[in-house]
Amino acid sequence: MIQTRHSAVLATLALLLLPLLLLELLLYFLLFLALLLAFLLLHRKTTGTAAVTGTATCADAKARSTASILRELRRGRFRRSAAAVVQEVMSADLPEDLLVAEELVAEVCQTLEVCDFSSKVLRDLQRSLGESCLYLSGGGMLGMYHLGTVRRLLEEDLMPQHLCGTSVGSIVGAYVATRTDDELRRELTDLDGLQEWYRQMGPLEGPFPVQYWEVVVRVLWRGYIYDYMNQYKNQATFVSNALTFAEAYQRTGRSFTITCTPVSGGPVVLLNRHTAPNVMIASAICASSSMPMLVEAVRLLEKAPDGSLRPWSGSSELMRDGTMLADSPCEQMQRWNLRWSIVSQVNPHVVPFSMPFVLAKRISQFSGVFASRLTSAEGWLRRCIWSTLRSFQGWSTLPREGSWISQLLFQDYFGNVNIIHYEMRFRDYLRLIKNETSLEDFRNKVHAAACCSDRELPRQRLRKKMEAALEAALLRRSFCEDGSDCVGSRSLRSRRIAGRRERRV
Repeated sequence: MIQTRHSAVLATLALLLLPLLLLELLLYFLLFLALLLAFLLLHRKTTGTAAVTGTATCADAKARSTASILRELRRGRFRRSAAAVVQEVMSADLPEDLLVAEELVAEVCQTLEVCDFSSKVLRDLQRSLGESCLYLSGGGMLGMYHLGTVRRLLEEDLMPQHLCGTSVGSIVGAYVATRTDDELRRELTDLDGLQEWYRQMGPLEGPFPVQYWEVVVRVLWRGYIYDYMNQYKNQATFVSNALTFAEAYQRTGRSFTITCTPVSGGPVVLLNRHTAPNVMIASAICASSSMPMLVEAVRLLEKAPDGSLRPWSGSSELMRDGTMLADSPCEQMQRWNLRWSIVSQVNPHVVPFSMPFVLAKRISQFSGVFASRLTSAEGWLRRCIWSTLRSFQGWSTLPREGSWISQLLFQDYFGNVNIIHYEMRFRDYLRLIKNETSLEDFRNKVHAAACCSDRELPRQRLRKKMEAALEAALLRRSFCEDGSDCVGSRSLRSRRIAGRRERRV
């Protein structure tokens, strides 16, 4: 009885706190507009290309200089120096200017093709470049927009071998991680495949069958709305094919990570084939989707050697939604050399933090020199919003540092490539925890997300081009070391011998 009363009090406080949080988010957005207006007034009279300064311009100039240096080193056959420059390029991010990035990547690829680097150098370059990872954020039923991102990446042959999913992102990520490319292409483009997704997310078997009027009653009575068994039997089992993390990797070659948060506190838990190979993906999905007051916390299950299910031996704690600590854990995933992140973002509370980036992009399409200044100031504007948010935390009702709401607001949600789905409609937000309503609307959502994703993929194409050039160089080197016919290396050695003879003469 005491526990029920305590849950009721917490639920009442949460319902009272929600309008206040929404009001504060509105204030943050108005603050951003004020900062943007001040910025426009300060730079209204700026003209001429000489006025273009800032971090982005300096980075572009350095990239052009690096491309020129690579050309000179390649002509002079300074292999060791060229390797050092290529390693520097691969250790850094690509320039923001797409034309400059294309020029730099072209020079790197040509250098890898012409220069006869050793296996050790090529492996060092591969470690410096790292690997790509697709991060699928949380966001309730807005997560169905992730399917459009996945479809576009498959169509462009840009799907990474590493994926990380949180909350609803873990559902879509598990679907990708347990199916081959051919199966995914067939199911995501075929009407029958989308019909199965709609059946799992629609009004009959979807994860949120409760009407809105029942929500308050359930929260006050139990402290949460749903138990996780409905999701485990339907959506989690459907997308995971009843596989463990290790079994999924053996079937598709994709390494999949799901984020969870321990109920008792502590760092984010990353579940994958390295840390939890025998954990059932379906169990991890339910844990990563257990938002407080929405779904009850979950104990993880693993597959025993005899095939039976048992509690995970790695931890006895109950797990909750990973969004509360690390929606897109790009920094934590670097322990597996994942240095390039593609973030598909649908979390509704992230929109105020991404508005400076969007407005800078929109203005840059038509305002020339001024746009370059605005783009370079985008990071500064975002930091201003973040600092103001922290200042409000000190004197307002915003939860203090350490609480899950505070951690939800003050984490980083962005990566190297940011696919932020701004085509979402107002009714999508209203139906954040409600099932899909029609197959046609669901298909339109996937199509809109695919079109939105295509605008942000040029940088990923350049990254893929660099990865392919490095793999080709490693393959050529392995053929040479195996004693196979290596025309490029033999011609290079003959040129060196001829050069020595000429110097002697």
